[in-house]
Amino acid sequence: MMFPRMLALAERAWHKSEWEQIPDKQRRIMETNKEWASFSKALAEREFPRLDGMGIKYRVPVPGARVSGDVVQVNSAFPGLGFQYSLDNQQSWLNVTSQEVHLKTNMYFRTRSSDGYRYSRSVFLRNVISSDGDHMKPICINIFTATIFCVIKIVFY
Repeated sequence: MMFPRMLALAERAWHKSEWEQIPDKQRRIMETNKEWASFSKALAEREFPRLDGMGIKYRVPVPGARVSGDVVQVNSAFPGLGFQYSLDNQQSWLNVTSQEVHLKTNMYFRTRSSDGYRYSRSVFLRNVISSDGDHMKPICINIFTATIFCVIKIVFY
């Protein structure tokens, strides 16, 4: 899909950033990250609603998830997009009202477009008891293709 990549390309084509002139690598990386945060926030808050209004179908990114204990923290490459989760094998979806959800067995997550009418691919998160029987190992499975069963394996002890 061309969007939002085309917006980023256009931004880089005629905008020379201050960080490009910084010789210190660590400081340049820090400034690059700050500029990306500002750019991605502007995309989510201003440009995505505009694209939705024009009927342009931009790519909705899959959510990122970090598990700490029994809490799942979800995020997106573009801050401000909403998330949903399903506990019943994607039959119904609930909005994530904070960035944290208590982990249940067999949870699916997806990101919503800014207008709420389109969604990313679903990500499956499942708890599995480890071989020692003491620790939970959440495993994320990308539902995009049936041939790839485990895309991300997150292990927390």
